[in-house]
Amino acid sequence: MQQRLKQGESYPAAYSTAIKTIGIDTLNDHLPNNSLGIGYVRAVAEINPRITIDTIKRQQAGYHTTHLSSPIASATSIRQVIKAKKTIQHVSELKSVMPDKAYQLIEQHEDDFHDLNDYYPLMQYKLLTTTPVALKQIHGMVEGIEHRLIAAAKKATTASDFIDLVKTKRYTTTRIQRLLIHLLLNLDQETVATAIHQLQNLPAVRSLGQSTIGERYIKVIKKERPMTILTKVTKNLPDYLAIDMRASLVYHLFDHTKTKREYLPPFRHERASR
Repeated sequence: MQQRLKQGESYPAAYSTAIKTIGIDTLNDHLPNNSLGIGYVRAVAEINPRITIDTIKRQQAGYHTTHLSSPIASATSIRQVIKAKKTIQHVSELKSVMPDKAYQLIEQHEDDFHDLNDYYPLMQYKLLTTTPVALKQIHGMVEGIEHRLIAAAKKATTASDFIDLVKTKRYTTTRIQRLLIHLLLNLDQETVATAIHQLQNLPAVRSLGQSTIGERYIKVIKKERPMTILTKVTKNLPDYLAIDMRASLVYHLFDHTKTKREYLPPFRHERASR
């Protein structure tokens, strides 16, 4: 894959060629969900080979499909509608393509929806006031791309414009978006490496949502692998969970009163009685 990248191929194309070389040769191996699935297989092999993997074929709407299709729509098309309309009063068209519960949660959303462009001034400021040496410590900042980011930050006025200036066959839009998030959260390489290393023996996990069935499952796995299940945010969170809280606090920068949501108990879902 590295050889293909050096020849100027995009990351998805180089990845597709690489997996064909090792014997995974299907017509659709280059599709995003399949590439993601292979990533899951690799992670399972490294972290917990006992996990059983199953597959579900994607139907009707492709990963990159931007128009709504019923009854199954892509997440991309749903985000496009939300991005264009901004407020819940104008996204009623989503009701027919989303599960009732998911749509109800969007209806209860009190704020205007926001995206990466809203955070661009913060990222631009950091790029323009941080030395290349310091930027290089950010997770994913490799091959001197920090210089390309600084140059783009001097010209672009929105995140969309910034990405257009930076992206190449080698540096895809999604890769740049991830890098911007790492920059926004100040995620350095050492912090991420430590968090990944801890995945093999997590002392605690945080439950964001659960059902009665899920609670029974938690009791079972706690017998096999003792760990603390956090149902509320505590002051002394493990480092890897502190990253999650950091992201939540930054997400709510536009309205600090909304940070209280992060301290609520897990969302509970019960199946409707038949």
